[in-house]
Amino acid sequence: LEAAVQHFRSCGTAGGQYYLWSERFPSLNQLVEIYQHTSISKQTKVFLLEDRNPEEPDELEFNTGDVISVLESSDPTWWRGALRGKSGLFPSNHTTPL
Repeated sequence: LEAAVQHFRSCGTAGGQYYLWSERFPSLNQLVEIYQHTSISKQTKVFLLEDRNPEEPDELEFNTGDVISVLESSDPTWWRGALRGKSGLFPSNHTTPL
């Protein structure tokens, strides 16, 4: 099976963040790291089943009914996602796929 290679132009902000679509990352290395494990062309979204306040600085805060764009789901319990212009970790067991 031949691997397909896709090329995308990354953009930077005046604040030093990088992005391909709407998800912003503090470094180009972090953007590349995420998209090595996550398909750029197929975006998964999940519906949140309950409110959750973050316990750590790298976790997302969300409310029941919010929809998170999943950026990385390689770990079975903690996924990385984007919500309201922020990216962070969230527990996958608080969600259902859309």
